[in-house]
Amino acid sequence: MGCIDNQNTFYLGMVKEEDKIDLLKKATFFASLYVRPLHAVSLAFKQALSYGCGLLTTPGGQTELFMQNKGVGFLVKNPDDLIRAWVKKDCINQKNCYNIVESEFSVKIMIDDLRSIFNSINND
Repeated sequence: MGCIDNQNTFYLGMVKEEDKIDLLKKATFFASLYVRPLHAVSLAFKQALSYGCGLLTTPGGQTELFMQNKGVGFLVKNPDDLIRAWVKKDCINQKNCYNIVESEFSVKIMIDDLRSIFNSINND
């Protein structure tokens, strides 16, 4: 499967922040496929979701756990999964993508988590 065909799928290389935001606002999916599972939800995923862009990624790790039952994207293992995801793309609720970022990754939540970690280290 020739993924980068320069008709439907393009490799853009390094992209300026303003251009990336513009692309995310127009994109159907943000695809980030990995050979090994991620141990955290990447900043790129959070940024894509914050612009209402659904996710396409490989199963495994924290990303799969994060995506379970949230309707923000699809897990793909092969080209057939990718085609099924495209057919079901309208099942992704863009507002839900944004709300998930706001409710799970806000600055307040990050500060509270860091404060909790600091306090647990300080109390040891």
